[in-house]
Amino acid sequence: MKEVRETVPEYMTEFFRHERYGDIVIALYRGEIRFSKIKRMLKPISSKTLSVDLKGLQRMELIGRNVISDRPLRTEYGLTEMGQSFYREVVEPLRNWQNKWNGSKRQEPNQ
Repeated sequence: MKEVRETVPEYMTEFFRHERYGDIVIALYRGEIRFSKIKRMLKPISSKTLSVDLKGLQRMELIGRNVISDRPLRTEYGLTEMGQSFYREVVEPLRNWQNKWNGSKRQEPNQ
C-alpha cells in the first residue's frame, strides 16, 4: 500500500472540500458499482462532474477503476483497501456523529 503523500490535514481538507466525495465513498462501501448506477444514486449530478470526482478519488487512492472486457465493455468503481479503511475510520464515525446530533437542540456552553 502506498503512503499518503500529503499530511493528514491536507488529505482531509482535500477530501472534505469536495461536496460529493463522501457520498461516493458511502455508495461504494458495499462493493463495486458501475458509473451509471453511481450517477443515479447521486442525482442530480452531471456525468462530467461525477467523472472529475471519481478521478480525484482515484488520485487520492481511495477508489479503484475496474474495466471489464465483456460485451458491452463496462467499468466499475470500488473502494481500495485504503478507501475501505478511510470509510470505517473516518466517514462512518462522522456519519454516526451526524445521526446523533442532527436535528437535536445543541446546548450552548455556560458563559
